[in-house]
Amino acid sequence: MRDFPLVLVALATTSLACSALNPPLYFNGPTPRLELQGTEKVPRITNGVSLRFRAPNADEKKALSDEATALKAADPMHRTIDVPWVSRDKIHLELLFTVTNLDTMPGTFDVTVDGANQYTKYDENVVAAALGQGNDNAPVYLPLLSLHPLLPTTLPAGGVYQGVLREDDFDKAELYLDAMGRWMAPFATVLLDGSSATPQGLETVPADLVVPALVEVDVTLTADHHMTCEWVLRVRDDDDRLWHVTGDPLFQPKPTLFEPMLPPKT
Repeated sequence: MRDFPLVLVALATTSLACSALNPPLYFNGPTPRLELQGTEKVPRITNGVSLRFRAPNADEKKALSDEATALKAADPMHRTIDVPWVSRDKIHLELLFTVTNLDTMPGTFDVTVDGANQYTKYDENVVAAALGQGNDNAPVYLPLLSLHPLLPTTLPAGGVYQGVLREDDFDKAELYLDAMGRWMAPFATVLLDGSSATPQGLETVPADLVVPALVEVDVTLTADHHMTCEWVLRVRDDDDRLWHVTGDPLFQPKPTLFEPMLPPKT
């Protein structure tokens, strides 16, 4: 996965208005762009970006530690509740993407998003492989984030679709990833019920949890005809945590790859 320093990318419009004092930053998806010919045996392709953040200074580390101590004291089970440096209340993400059908025939497509926070990395391909162990069924992909069921599945010849995964979409996905990674929430329940107003499976998540934001965003295009997907990640950084000063030490998280716990086969 490519690491991206702080680079501004021009974009004409966004879906959300922002203060001039805290303008959003834009990161282009890697080149070459996502492209499928429609003849691939596995018609999926992925690329992504890893955002760089500065490491917290001594005062900031102490503030994180003090907040974690307070959360543990307030938790009925007195669990250790780490407070992330890259947190959802400070870093806000939005993804703008464009899918183009370059074929002379209509085709089906999908765009999904996985990623990692500073603790856990989610990869739907790894989950699909785990679910498919011991059977010959077609892979079942459970993305961390998608526009299902709002995303149209068919694109006419020469057609263009522009979509947005909004900040509130990322907010939910970031909660679900942390619930699955740190708090052992049942992944299938969380992801399949995630579109409901009161998703199931989050009972183990501590109250007043500071949810980690994604530090890596991975975009997958699926298509059965010749199509491309170009995308831009929009980032609002409320507390100047993105790395942009050469002398600042880098924050270097090492997230653990999420692997679903499956019931034993009978």
